[in-house]
Amino acid sequence: PEDRRGHAIVPMMDVERNFGLGNHGRFASLGVIKGPERRRAAKRYVEELHIRPAAIGTEMRNLSGGNQQKVVIARWLATGARVFLFDEPTRGIDVGAKAEIYALLRRLAADGAALLVVSSELPELLLICHRIGIVSGGRVRKIVANDAGLTEERLIALAAREDNS
Repeated sequence: PEDRRGHAIVPMMDVERNFGLGNHGRFASLGVIKGPERRRAAKRYVEELHIRPAAIGTEMRNLSGGNQQKVVIARWLATGARVFLFDEPTRGIDVGAKAEIYALLRRLAADGAALLVVSSELPELLLICHRIGIVSGGRVRKIVANDAGLTEERLIALAAREDNS
């Protein structure tokens, strides 16, 4: 979510417990948490997504914004979902973490997952999206292919044209 701290994590809880949120069907049975299974899965995703520090007992508030975001992404990857909505996936994180998240999104798409990415950063959209929708007045006005000729300037011009129509 756009506001990771307000809507996606519990800062005082550790990585393992934050990872388990939203996965109760997988990591609980009859209301009892399957701790060892959740722990193994959390460790696997921490390693796979290069979350630092790698200790799953670390409180979320002690992680950088980029690592917090990777924990949130890991949580939803663990559900086995094949359709994802990423709302401002790199807002407030450093350049290195952005690059890692971009690589992850490209890998998910290459593996056949469907991704809908909402971003106010045009360079981000141009870097990771196959198609870009121009939204105005709460409606999708135009969808354009992200081909070699698509630039920030062209996107802005298309958006301005759609706003005026």
